[in-house]
Amino acid sequence: MKDWRQSGVQELVIGDTGTLGRSGNTEKMGRSGDMEAMSKSELHVEAPEEVTEGETADLTCNTTCSLTDPTFIWYKNGRPLTTKTIKNNQLHLQTVSSEDAGSYSCAVRGSQHLHSTAHRLRVRYPPKNVSVSISPSGEIVEGSSVTLTCSSDGNPPVKIYTWFKGSTSVGEGKTYSIPNTRSEDSGEYTCWSRNDHGERRSTAVQINVLYPPKSVSVSINPSGEIVEGSSVTLTCSSDGNPPVKIYTWFKEGGTSPVGSGHSYSIISITADHTGLYYCEAQNDHGALNGTVMVSVKSQSSSAVWFAVGGGSFLLITVLICICRINRKKRRSDKHGDENTDPNAQDDTYTALQPRSSDDVYHTLAAVQSSSPDDPYTAQDPQSRSPEYDTLAAAVMRSLRTAPPLPLVFLLMAVDLHVEAPEEVTEGETADLTCNTTCSLTDPTFIWYKDGRPLTTKTIKNNQLHLQTVSSEDAGSYSCAVRGSQHLHSTAHSLRVRLEGSSVTLTCSSDGNPPVKIYTWFKEGGTSPVGSGHSYSIISITADHTGLYYCEAQNDHGALNGTVMVSVKNLHVEAPEEVTEGETADLTCNTTCSLTDPTFIWYKDGRPLTTKTIKNNQLHLQTVSSEDAGSYSCAVRGSQHLHSTAHSLRVRLEGSSVTLTCSSDGNPPVKIYTWFKEGGTSPVGSGHSYSIISITADHTGLYYCEAQNDHGALNGTVMVSVKTAGSEVLYAVVGLSLCGNAALLTVVFWMRRKMMPIRKADKHDKEVSRSFSSVRVSVITHLIL
Repeated sequence: MKDWRQSGVQELVIGDTGTLGRSGNTEKMGRSGDMEAMSKSELHVEAPEEVTEGETADLTCNTTCSLTDPTFIWYKNGRPLTTKTIKNNQLHLQTVSSEDAGSYSCAVRGSQHLHSTAHRLRVRYPPKNVSVSISPSGEIVEGSSVTLTCSSDGNPPVKIYTWFKGSTSVGEGKTYSIPNTRSEDSGEYTCWSRNDHGERRSTAVQINVLYPPKSVSVSINPSGEIVEGSSVTLTCSSDGNPPVKIYTWFKEGGTSPVGSGHSYSIISITADHTGLYYCEAQNDHGALNGTVMVSVKSQSSSAVWFAVGGGSFLLITVLICICRINRKKRRSDKHGDENTDPNAQDDTYTALQPRSSDDVYHTLAAVQSSSPDDPYTAQDPQSRSPEYDTLAAAVMRSLRTAPPLPLVFLLMAVDLHVEAPEEVTEGETADLTCNTTCSLTDPTFIWYKDGRPLTTKTIKNNQLHLQTVSSEDAGSYSCAVRGSQHLHSTAHSLRVRLEGSSVTLTCSSDGNPPVKIYTWFKEGGTSPVGSGHSYSIISITADHTGLYYCEAQNDHGALNGTVMVSVKNLHVEAPEEVTEGETADLTCNTTCSLTDPTFIWYKDGRPLTTKTIKNNQLHLQTVSSEDAGSYSCAVRGSQHLHSTAHSLRVRLEGSSVTLTCSSDGNPPVKIYTWFKEGGTSPVGSGHSYSIISITADHTGLYYCEAQNDHGALNGTVMVSVKTAGSEVLYAVVGLSLCGNAALLTVVFWMRRKMMPIRKADKHDKEVSRSFSSVRVSVITHLIL
């Protein structure tokens, strides 16, 4: 067959039958000729580089070779396309989606192994797959921190995130942090992601903040007066998450509970049941008390009251009737004018002459007088009749023996409430005010925290003053008026914000159009540490100290703002190692100015309760092996902010012994072997030999064999372990006098013997010799 490569072909046309055309001539060729001819052509894809989702796009497969009715095959990311519309040499994408992005190439059927160069098609699309993750996962307890992170897929990448709680915008940025969660933070949160081509909202995530019981109240049924013999039910209600399931009832003055459950009933109540009752409401996160006063009225008291009241009413009624009868009698008596003032009108007795008045006057004067304040100003005591004295004594006796009328407190019907901030920063001052709508004369107010009376705080009039707020001041506050202590105000919850547990940096700027892109950096780092209008650092440590800057950017430029974050920390100062039996002091130091702080110590992560703690020091009186461990400290109220851990080692004297072998030889000794007298096998090797947890069985003679290329020599040591009951473990070390003499003789003899060898060998560069001595020392640590 003629070699076409030498015939000056100007144009190649390949049909499906493999016919090769040249300047009007045709010549049949095999398939291998087609492949080779095709390799000379150039296939390439013409298409836009970027398309917006929803638009149409056409990709064209072009070649410089003239092909007769070719069939084109398209590939995406190296795989053949079968589902797209292919017209001639075009690939038509009707409605572009993000899934169409990729690398496209084409080929001609029959030459599928000859792909065009790949063309990358990018698709612009709005955010997709927007989701929110919560960190940390699991339960969210009031006071802890939580971070929501929004993730999405979009081209160009999403840079604007907006957070909503329900329908209210609460923040911006890829993350949204709540450093100190409260019950009010519970709810549904969504994230809106936006880029240049649209926006998309995530599915809602639920934040459920758990908190201990709040606003515990106790009601009495039936309300009103409680009479002996009746029954009464006390009902406790509270707000908590999870809901309160454990209610325990106590009576003031008692140590044991009197009941449990949502309600507590007293059947056939007696006067002995009178007292202050309180209900403790408890859930998984804490407990709170509510109080109520139960006052029982006895039946005998009611009967006495009825008798006294009824008798007094009857007596007064009889006296009034007698008065009126006598008045009418005098008016009808025409001859009684010697006892009457001509000017007297309605007041029958104002003008009477005491010397001439009769016995009736004296009797009635006890209840009918000229002065409502002093019944006796118009009477002459010396002329009183026996009837007056009898009646007056009876009336006064009944008044003196009657019990006082029950005092009804209007305070029950008014509103006592506490006015105070909901949250205060540690170190600030705070004033709590007990307000009431009742007019009280010089009242004395009593304050309660978590249901217990406060005695150490400054109370001015109706105010409770917290001079320097600490974490211990957080809690539930209520007030009452002395004499009505059972009538508490509604409780007010005071939260204390602990500085240092978390910090939020906020960036603000002035620009037109407004800035939408905020990026956060830390000096010394190359990558951003956050984005969005604010940046939060949760559980801050000393490592976060440094200069932070925020880059604010809009369509016309960018500008930076800086802020310095300085983190104060807690650290433990203590020795690294202490000998058993000694004393040791560990000090908790901080660079923060704290007012009368209470320090808490931890060993191996657990609180210490049995050690002596003085101010910021932990005192270990007599150190033992049990005191070894990792120590850290914290300030009460900020227990989650531990200092860095300090490791304390305890050196136990006598628990181990180390034998060390040293020798003089040339070349230096490299092989040391340890033996115990009476044994056939070595007990150790190396320059030193240690016995851990030594016992009486280790008593004996030990020897070390030191060896180099020219010989070996032994050194011995006696280890004597005293049995239990001895106070000293000691090692007696030494070589016997005879052994020393024999050893020296051998050494000198060997040196004299080796002198001729050294003189004979003039070419030796290094003089080898045996041992001048072998020494064994004992390092012992122990006093039991």
